[in-house]
Amino acid sequence: MTKLPEKWTRYKNIGERIEGTRFVPFKTPLNEDYFADKVLPITEKLTFNRLMHEFKAHKYDIGLVIDLTTSFKYYDPSGWSAFHVEYKKLRCDGSHVMERRAEFNKIVDDYLKKEPVKLIGVHCVHGLNRTGYLICAYLVERMGWQMKNAIEAFEKARGHKIETSREKLAELEDHLLEMSSSFSTRFVPFLWNPKHFHSLLILNYFLLTNVLEFKKRSN
Repeated sequence: MTKLPEKWTRYKNIGERIEGTRFVPFKTPLNEDYFADKVLPITEKLTFNRLMHEFKAHKYDIGLVIDLTTSFKYYDPSGWSAFHVEYKKLRCDGSHVMERRAEFNKIVDDYLKKEPVKLIGVHCVHGLNRTGYLICAYLVERMGWQMKNAIEAFEKARGHKIETSREKLAELEDHLLEMSSSFSTRFVPFLWNPKHFHSLLILNYFLLTNVLEFKKRSN
């Protein structure tokens, strides 16, 4: 018996296209064997073929998929090529999600330079936290969005609120304090470069706003 990922059935299969962007968040599809002994409506059995059916129903022309899961056990990604969809695996566990921002941003930047129309699908297991963090970071860092607007747009499109635990909040707070201490004591010359200073402001704003936003929700 193959167990479904924890809480996987709680979340919608796919979200809407995030307004003003080419991002479409969705949860990971699963191989058929995950459903062999499960009594579920067909719409909740999100296999790869079912996912493609839903993309077609929404008229989503997906050209790139970024998979943030840490495993290949959920489905066979070779299926994307049959639909002429580019596939990128960016292993990203929940405790190191912010460390993958630069790689995620580069993948998106490179794709947008060569493809003017097709959409970008992004998924983790639930298509929520890791997916939300990295998409929102891109909207702030690359597109100049306010963090509050980025979070609201993502959550509206996904149909679920970004979630986090108190342990995750503590990690974010610790990381922010470490960064502030490190930069203030070791990289003062670096900060005086206007280009680097702007990037640092964005990063600190992103981390601090997330801490405050998620802490407010957890209370």
